[in-house]
Amino acid sequence: MSDRFVGVALTLAFLVLISIVGAVGYLGLMAMDGVHGAAQSIAMTEWRDVQLASEALEYSNQNGRINMQLAVATDQQEIQLLLSRREENSNRISSILAELQFRVDSKKEEELYDAVVEARGVYVESYRHATQLLLTQTNAKEGQTLLLHTTLPLLSKNDVAWSNYVEFQKDEMNRHLRAKRTALLAVLAGLAFGAWYLWPTPDPVTLPAGQTLAIAQLEPLARLPAFSLERSGAPLTNQDLRGRWAFVFFGYTNCPNACPATLGILNHVQETLRAQGLEPPRIVFVSLDPQRDSPAVLARYAAAFGPDTIGASAPEPTLDKLLSFFGVTYARKAGPERLDYTIDHTTNFFLVTPDGRWLATFPPAEAPDAVLEDTRTLLRLRIP
Repeated sequence: MSDRFVGVALTLAFLVLISIVGAVGYLGLMAMDGVHGAAQSIAMTEWRDVQLASEALEYSNQNGRINMQLAVATDQQEIQLLLSRREENSNRISSILAELQFRVDSKKEEELYDAVVEARGVYVESYRHATQLLLTQTNAKEGQTLLLHTTLPLLSKNDVAWSNYVEFQKDEMNRHLRAKRTALLAVLAGLAFGAWYLWPTPDPVTLPAGQTLAIAQLEPLARLPAFSLERSGAPLTNQDLRGRWAFVFFGYTNCPNACPATLGILNHVQETLRAQGLEPPRIVFVSLDPQRDSPAVLARYAAAFGPDTIGASAPEPTLDKLLSFFGVTYARKAGPERLDYTIDHTTNFFLVTPDGRWLATFPPAEAPDAVLEDTRTLLRLRIP
């Protein structure tokens, strides 16, 4: 057989192979395109659910800010205006709930939807009771107290239920869109788990035998980094925290629900411990919004949660060390105006010892009794 014939045969075989590979690739791309189209269709449906739930959550956040304004308002005309704005938002939320009810298509989604309806029902009942008191001159103070200590924590639970619903819809949408990345994500998850499993971590402080904590998590008693924060008067530094236990919480004064609800619970813990003859931790509220939260604004805001509450802040670079130390994260969500924005942020709060060491982390405050019991237990510990 001549070399020329062999060369021609090999060339033809190579062209046939390329044609087969090309055909298979084309068919594969067509199939993937079909899967992608179906996934996109499902994702668009679920994205509408995400939009609706997020819109309802935003209205709920606006109501949280209105509730905070109602808690300090004294002018009846101003109260009526706030109530009218809040009623408009509530009607929009009701309309969204009605639409979402007909879009439920799984058992899990039904459970999350029912959780939203239940949490909102309890919150709305408390709010209506508070507003009835607000509208009477003789009981206005009682209504403001009810709003601050009962209604706002219930609103926080309502928002948690909405957030869970939004996250579920996002997960369902992303589940269809990330099918092509499943293998890679599994490898990355395995590497991340291995790194977490093998990474050395210090042993935490332990409780005496027979004692337990309901919700708080003990930490390895790391000393706080040096800091200097702006407040009304002299700067707040590490030295100012010496000699007293302290709750440290990060937020901002325009926070619609999580911040006032948490600070209200911590103030309740202070008052209860003081009534029991114990010196309670002071509250250090560190603002993540120095642009709007001046020292004067923070002083007025902190005063609403008792005389033993300190409000302070600093430019972002100065805050970074404290945020990194406690593992606090935050992100601004822009509004229609330059200064009209909200901030998503970590809502854990932290207990610091009288010698300036981080002893414990509390999850977002939803159980005042558990916060009180764990605080009482931690204050009695013998700190090495």
